[in-house]
Amino acid sequence: MESLDVIITKACFILIIVTPFLIVVFCSKANIQSGFIAINVLSLPIMFALIALIAYWPHFYVDYRLELLGFDQMGMSDVERTMNVQPEFREEANKLFWLNMGIGWPLAAMMMFAPTIIYPSIVMIVVKIINRVFKLEFL
Repeated sequence: MESLDVIITKACFILIIVTPFLIVVFCSKANIQSGFIAINVLSLPIMFALIALIAYWPHFYVDYRLELLGFDQMGMSDVERTMNVQPEFREEANKLFWLNMGIGWPLAAMMMFAPTIIYPSIVMIVVKIINRVFKLEFL
């Protein structure tokens, strides 16, 4: 189960990094003028969806794991919450429950969105510089 968590998170990070490059290639293959506005309009929604998935996934994973353990999140005390949990998993269930406290996933996603907004523009500038230096006809 933990390997699934790692796979999904790393796949989303790789897709976030690769998305602007894929948009640039798509625009060049489709003979679309790929300026700063086009690359931002096409890549930012995809990147934001992936960031939302990265921010939401740990909360979903913890809630799903607690449900599998039989944890009652509506209980008023640790004893009530862990009543249906097997004794060897009670400590793990309590740790998972308190791990989910803190800032919520929407706030975490918003904090990840901020530095991501300029990333497609930086990719566009780097691709244009590489094209001029090496005299490529990529864009």
